[in-house]
Amino acid sequence: MAAILAPNTMHYGYLDVAAQAFPGARVYVPEGLERKTTPPAHAEVISRRHPPELPAGIEHFIFDRHSINECVLFHRPSRTVITADLLYNYQPEHGAGEKIFFRLIGNYGAPKVAFYHRFALREKAAVHELVDRVRAWSPQRIVMGHGRIVESAEAAEIFAAAWRPFA
Repeated sequence: MAAILAPNTMHYGYLDVAAQAFPGARVYVPEGLERKTTPPAHAEVISRRHPPELPAGIEHFIFDRHSINECVLFHRPSRTVITADLLYNYQPEHGAGEKIFFRLIGNYGAPKVAFYHRFALREKAAVHELVDRVRAWSPQRIVMGHGRIVESAEAAEIFAAAWRPFA
């Protein structure tokens, strides 16, 4: 089964191109994306009520009490959490512009969550639910859209520590 996922309402820029390149793939978009753009005609809106049908070995959690409605994935065989915007990990190898920006917002040098997520949360209890799910998955790797991959037997606790100030 082939699937294309717009992970949240912020990252969808190449969705149409991907859908055209893989016409047989199921296309999933988060609830609320239609307020920002027109999804591909055959796209399926996902939510907790309408979860995505994913290939075997891939689990998900929809962080829908946050304004970006992010769908976090977990690849069980590799024990990898995949997130677009729920963790940043900018380090010295990143470009000068990124270093400056992420230092300014307090997200440089360690896996962290940007301060502005505080304003995007609809319920603080959602943070506990997110962290509990990541802990239950027991990942050894976190791949994110922004920064260095986290590789650690303590990946779930690193994720939890980054979200602790928001709980």
